[in-house]
Amino acid sequence: MQNRRFRYVLASFLCVMGCFARYASAASDRRFSLSFSGGMGYLADTEWFRDLQGQDLKLAGQALGVISPHLAVVRDGYGFERVWPEFTLEAAYRLTSRFSLGLGAGYVSRKWMLAGRFERRTFIPEDTANFDFSHEYRLAYFPVYLCAVYEAFQTRTSTFGAQAAVSFDILKLDHVDERADTYFSRVDGQYKQYGETVTQDGAGAHALGMRAGIFGERRLTEALATFITVEFRLSPVGEVFGSSVRSATLKSNDKLIYDTREVRTRESVQPGHSFVMTGPVVRGGIKVRF
Repeated sequence: MQNRRFRYVLASFLCVMGCFARYASAASDRRFSLSFSGGMGYLADTEWFRDLQGQDLKLAGQALGVISPHLAVVRDGYGFERVWPEFTLEAAYRLTSRFSLGLGAGYVSRKWMLAGRFERRTFIPEDTANFDFSHEYRLAYFPVYLCAVYEAFQTRTSTFGAQAAVSFDILKLDHVDERADTYFSRVDGQYKQYGETVTQDGAGAHALGMRAGIFGERRLTEALATFITVEFRLSPVGEVFGSSVRSATLKSNDKLIYDTREVRTRESVQPGHSFVMTGPVVRGGIKVRF
């Protein structure tokens, strides 16, 4: 369903761009341009995600009463990846034959899940214990930027140059964290089942960023061109905060002991850790001058 919707939006956009190109072919002075591009971005810093598994290891050690529990299932579902697709729409105005200013916006959307189980196994059946966890995330990243473009080398059909931009980066993150502990209590001789769920919708962060790179452009007609851009993005978004709902239950031999629910208006998704969208980006697209 999502792929069909994306193809429909892309086809509609290309039709609009074609109309612009047809209109622009009659223009004598093409100072304005509109470009659409898509590509792949690479996250150079993944500490935020690596620390997530370290946090699970610490919680499991506390729950199971051991320093280094055995990890039976490393990951399940769809995992985190360094390479993410992204799309950009940009409008520019040519000030001179070589220098332009542009205003653009990008979009990145990604979701992933990390799930697994830590276990404690001994020769005594009563010492058996499990710690199950899962994290499901949905991320949306919106950079809005002002860029300067310099065309250093020009031929009749090709242009090569450099560009730099200052951006205002907005990050939105929804996630659901779940954990479940199963163990035998020597205090009362009963089996305990503890479950906890933390839901956080609309958590976010924003920060100023920068990007710089080089590009090559190939003119197909007087109004239409294709291009490719290679740039490096510096985007230290920062710590992500939002409201959350925490619910927890405890059962003893399948009998409910307590069931609690807590609402927090401002809480960090991962306390003390900053989200970073820094890394190289490669994009290709089409440009219409009019």
